[in-house]
Amino acid sequence: MTDFENMCKPVDTCTLHKHLLCDGVVDCVSGGDEVSRICSSSYSCVRRYSPGREEVALPLPTSWIGDGEVDCKDGSDENDTIQLPSCGENPSTRRYAEEGVDCGEVFLCGYPSTTHVQFSAMCDGEPQCAEEEGVCSVARTTPDLFTKLPVLSSTLYLNGQCLPGLERHRHLAPNCSLRKFSHPLHHILGRSETSLSVLRVEQDCSNVFGEMYVYLACLGMCQGVLAVCPVRSTLLTHGSCVGQYPGRLYTLADNSYLSFVLRMPHQPGVYHNSLFSCANSRCVLYSAVCDLVNDCGDWSDEMGCENHFNCSDDQLVDTSAVCNGAQDCRNLADECNPLCSSRIIQSHTLEFMGWVLGVLATSLNSIIITRNLCSICRKVSATTLLNRILILLIATGDMLVGVYLIIISAYNSYLHNSYCKDRNLWLTSNTCAVLGILNTAGTQLSLFSMTALSIAKVEEDKDGSC
Repeated sequence: MTDFENMCKPVDTCTLHKHLLCDGVVDCVSGGDEVSRICSSSYSCVRRYSPGREEVALPLPTSWIGDGEVDCKDGSDENDTIQLPSCGENPSTRRYAEEGVDCGEVFLCGYPSTTHVQFSAMCDGEPQCAEEEGVCSVARTTPDLFTKLPVLSSTLYLNGQCLPGLERHRHLAPNCSLRKFSHPLHHILGRSETSLSVLRVEQDCSNVFGEMYVYLACLGMCQGVLAVCPVRSTLLTHGSCVGQYPGRLYTLADNSYLSFVLRMPHQPGVYHNSLFSCANSRCVLYSAVCDLVNDCGDWSDEMGCENHFNCSDDQLVDTSAVCNGAQDCRNLADECNPLCSSRIIQSHTLEFMGWVLGVLATSLNSIIITRNLCSICRKVSATTLLNRILILLIATGDMLVGVYLIIISAYNSYLHNSYCKDRNLWLTSNTCAVLGILNTAGTQLSLFSMTALSIAKVEEDKDGSC
């Protein structure tokens, strides 16, 4: 029997009996015995030990329910009669006292936070707690994205290859030129002109993100005809960015409509409007455009960008993640697509050879087995009988390998559209295990029999020479 009278729990800097916790009476000077973090509950019962209130129903912390230790006098906290909503799946489950909470398949953030993250929203670039960010930093192979350009002065930005002081890039310096950037379609009165030091030649923008991608694409510096300027269709009017940027200064655009500019922090007299107007009337900085993250909330900041792969489930990954052997998309689309050709047998030539060799090995060795079985029944010398038995075993092993090749080629044809997504199921299936045993048994049987036959031939030759 549990010794309730001597079972004490340390709380903050004072030590209390367990059942003096969460009883509505503050016993510790700091009040730590009654904090909501440990005392939240929607269930009350008469506790087994409650000095002075033996028949009073007191709130029972949710962490005490179903913990394997009876705390209620009637044992109701351990007999499954209390049904509380919970988040997470065993062994990581957290009960919630609030009504209407339904969160089974979730990731739980650490205490004191009660936040939980739906699995479908995990590692989407917008962490809701530090624990999610920590898990995703090791669970994903997505590299860190650099979305902002180095700034040399208040209005001069530099492309990475044109940074001063990089000795190994010094030979590129003559190829760097100064380019002026303004909005591709509209002239904003009072907007400070942005200058960029970039290479004179077009660059591969598939691994460029944020304002670096915006500037290079809008200046026509990206290779390929698909790299269009992502801010070409956006129009900043006085009514854009509702509720954002309270310090805006209104100005004229194209002498035809009212727009606004923003002061550059810590740079007096410098104004910019490097903002992308989302389809839902929100605005984000250029550094948040084409950066693989849904910063607008409606994905409009990622539309028209050619530096990502669309996983088709509200998730984008960079193009280098496609067919790299790592599963970066939650739905495996980065690896399970026609570009990657993920099959049991990758090459069509090997698949064809598997069919041909499998059929030949099975049919021809079946004939050899039949003939040797018939010849064994005849009266022959012991040496001849041994040779025929070994040949029979070799043919049996080769036939098993042939059967393996036929079956694996058939499954390759059958699963060619679904193998990538079902690869783990296939590799752990009984069928795959049986095929592995079949191939191993056939190979070992054939190898053992050929070795034995060679030894027998050597001994036979020795006898003949004598």
